[in-house]
Amino acid sequence: MYNSRTQTAFHESMTLFYQIYGLIRTAADHAYIAPSSKDKIAGIKAYIDAHYKDPALSVEQLSEFAGMSEVYLRKLFRAQYDISPSQYISSVRLKKAKELMRSPFLTLDAIALESGFSSPQYFCRGFKKETGLTPYAFRKQL
Repeated sequence: MYNSRTQTAFHESMTLFYQIYGLIRTAADHAYIAPSSKDKIAGIKAYIDAHYKDPALSVEQLSEFAGMSEVYLRKLFRAQYDISPSQYISSVRLKKAKELMRSPFLTLDAIALESGFSSPQYFCRGFKKETGLTPYAFRKQL
């Protein structure tokens, strides 16, 4: 097509070239994760799910557990789950806190500690950032 002598041949061939280039760029943008790394990251996610109550749970602790650098852990975790490890820890804790709020017998301080937050103030700040409501206002709506 490129060597054709029609008036539009050059433009048609360039269109095809850019379509192919776009497909290659799209494929390259999706991060490849080796199966062994996928298993490690899935193990880290399972570890977070099991240990979210520990207020000391951090990306540093997770990287030591996985035997990889924090930067690499963050990169792989985000590539696999589209969320950072610290955001995932926070979301698991907030989800558990919302479940615990259904119990009228637990105080907000107890819920914060049971959910893995290091302090009630940190819990309130994170909860309001996530939901737009304070824990007290959220609980009143239940």
